[in-house]
Amino acid sequence: MGYLHARPFSAPMRRDSPIIRHVDPRRGLVQCQIVSMRTVWQHNDPVMASVDHVRIAPSWRRVEIALIAGARKVAAAFDHRLTQIDLNLNQASLLAFVNDFGERSQTELAEMVGIGRASIGSMIDRLEARGLVARHPHPTDRRVWLVGITPEGTALVEKFYEIDAGFRKEIRHDISREERQHLASLLERLDTNVDAILSSPNQQERGGPHA
Repeated sequence: MGYLHARPFSAPMRRDSPIIRHVDPRRGLVQCQIVSMRTVWQHNDPVMASVDHVRIAPSWRRVEIALIAGARKVAAAFDHRLTQIDLNLNQASLLAFVNDFGERSQTELAEMVGIGRASIGSMIDRLEARGLVARHPHPTDRRVWLVGITPEGTALVEKFYEIDAGFRKEIRHDISREERQHLASLLERLDTNVDAILSSPNQQERGGPHA
């Protein structure tokens, strides 16, 4: 399971501006919300109708932007449900991983959660202060500390699994199994394309015209 980070957008809307940008001080994210479609794109505009919609569509109508926004909202909704056990998605994921697969190094956990080693260290400190994880020295490498689950952590993971099951039912509401399978297939193809982008050099790195 992969996770993304976000917070819900709750800034008031203004009708005199098509897009509102809001910086969440907790995350440093810049988010956009559409206020009035009429001020941005009118479908009955004869000029617009004569042009390729895919090429001229505003950013908020493109599938890539919708996908990013949707992923952020899903993560934000998950965080919202997890407040009842005083965890966020990253913390809950870390606890579940250690609970299911045993002790792991800080480096391994940082890679699993998808954040830096310094950030994962602070997260582990907070979980350890709550008695949910414990650090142990590596048996053969004195430079490495392993992070393991405690009984209190295991008990909280069980509550996380219950919340996770309920959340999945909520988010799949009114979406058929066939629709979910079709969406999963499309996302897998997008994932393949993204992997190709990440493994290829940018134009300047290839010695392009602006190199």
